[in-house]
Amino acid sequence: MLFPKAILILSGLQVLIPALTAAINPAIIKGNRFFDSVTGDYFAIRGVNYYPRPNTGPLDINNLDLFSNDFKHIWQRDVPQFMALGANVIRLYAVDPDVDHTDFMCTLQSAGIYVVVDLGANCEG
Repeated sequence: MLFPKAILILSGLQVLIPALTAAINPAIIKGNRFFDSVTGDYFAIRGVNYYPRPNTGPLDINNLDLFSNDFKHIWQRDVPQFMALGANVIRLYAVDPDVDHTDFMCTLQSAGIYVVVDLGANCEG
């Protein structure tokens, strides 16, 4: 079952992906399914949630953005694992919109992996 939040996020990505890369065709939504916008082929989502924060040590911090170049040593080791799993989408959370994620996104694009980004807020109460 597709969650409305994910559909909304992916709908927004239709606009962003062509500006970032031409290597992966944008996915479009028709009814309750995703399709390749160029070929028209059904796009079956095979993905994982990804937040590689360790549960101990100095990186055990809530809402730490681990997708910048500062943490390249972490995410770079995981991309081949996504590919080995046959994943074509990953979902991220705890992403800081003020941080540059170009290398991370380009690495995933080169691997043929789409990205769904959850945006949240740290509100008191």
